[in-house]
Amino acid sequence: MKHLGQPGFWFPVALLVVAALGSAALQSEHCRHLSERDRTSYGMMPVWRARFDAMSATCGVGLMLYDLQADYTPTGRWVLVGLGLAGALLYLTAARQVIEALWSGAKPLPRVRVVLAAFLVWQILAVLLAWILERASGTGGAWRTTAWNAIAAFASLGWLEPATNPRATWIYAFIGVLGALGWTAWLLPIPALVRRYVRLRSLLVLVATWCAFLAVSAALITALEMPRGAARGPAPDRRLAGAPTGARYARSLVQVAAAASAGMPTEELKERGVSEGTKVVLSGVVLVGGLGGAAGGGIRWPMLLALLAVAGVFGRRPAGLRDEGARRGALAAVACVVALVSLVLVVALGLLVIEARTTTAFQSAPTLGDALLDATSAVAGGNLSSGLMATVTSANLSRGIHQSVDLYQYGLVWLLAAMFISRTLPVLILARCAAVRGDAEASRLPPTLI
Repeated sequence: MKHLGQPGFWFPVALLVVAALGSAALQSEHCRHLSERDRTSYGMMPVWRARFDAMSATCGVGLMLYDLQADYTPTGRWVLVGLGLAGALLYLTAARQVIEALWSGAKPLPRVRVVLAAFLVWQILAVLLAWILERASGTGGAWRTTAWNAIAAFASLGWLEPATNPRATWIYAFIGVLGALGWTAWLLPIPALVRRYVRLRSLLVLVATWCAFLAVSAALITALEMPRGAARGPAPDRRLAGAPTGARYARSLVQVAAAASAGMPTEELKERGVSEGTKVVLSGVVLVGGLGGAAGGGIRWPMLLALLAVAGVFGRRPAGLRDEGARRGALAAVACVVALVSLVLVVALGLLVIEARTTTAFQSAPTLGDALLDATSAVAGGNLSSGLMATVTSANLSRGIHQSVDLYQYGLVWLLAAMFISRTLPVLILARCAAVRGDAEASRLPPTLI
């Protein structure tokens, strides 16, 4: 029975249980207000869509099949946030457990309750900070909307209320960055905990290099979104490419920060709203994600640096890799990166195949950038979609619309599997590496890989 307490076992089971309970709750009339046609004309589609949204929320992905504003009641939206918070707490607990088995250093790891308490306290502070910033910038809305957005951004749930003032998107990108810094940064206001648990120099290096990565990615998007084919007529061109260079960089930086941390879209990505190059860059940003010790998904910046160090990109491999424990920790990081990148490619290819088999010949074919963006969002946890997800799960693919079979289930189940596997895969890989440690000492690599 000892294995029941191992994160490699209880974490996937707990995610499935929470998602199942959430699916049952989201099917209630108190959570959704669907028309008679939506409830009766599509067979099992309402049930499958509730399952998809519940799993997406629990895994912190953010991709939704129902419209948050039009289809969900206020109660339903708060149920989704509750599922996201439950999934985030489960993930932080599992990550803390599995890292402890891999790492030992001069500083101990904080207890699980310290990590969870830091997350919840900062979650409350994020709501207050968002409310203050909205009022100070003159973009304030309803208190419930502010709280909902701040919770979703800090916990990296990928959502932003459609009614939110567009000028307030930078606030939630900033809140998302605070959440993406992880528990080592959350402990900084308490000096006693910093002295005991945090390697301040390593943390500063990680934060500085990650911010530089975001700045460079924003500059690349600014260069890719050069004005071309500007919209004609009296209506202003609201696309990213239609903005002046300075405003374009500012908007790109907000989008990059929001994508890497909270997984939120702040620009229109559908119907060729941005270029193919921008979609590829955003896919890479979402896949990298934030720093270790946060609730979001993705490769994580510390894990990527560990991979580059092992590959000798920085000139030489670190001396710490000479001992067996450190090599095992580095191997775990490499395995996680390779597994997640491979999963993105497989999911993207699967989406293209499913779209080709289920769509009509009169629809425009999706591009590789479309597939990569949707696949990366499903794997790394983000709500950035080019519209391909909606295409392969469309209500028109239901046999209620004169189809012989329910074709929407192919794309829906494919994305469901991608979300669940990607959320549990890093935990399973690191748990496996910890289980085969043998007599070797634990790794001295930084503890916040995931």
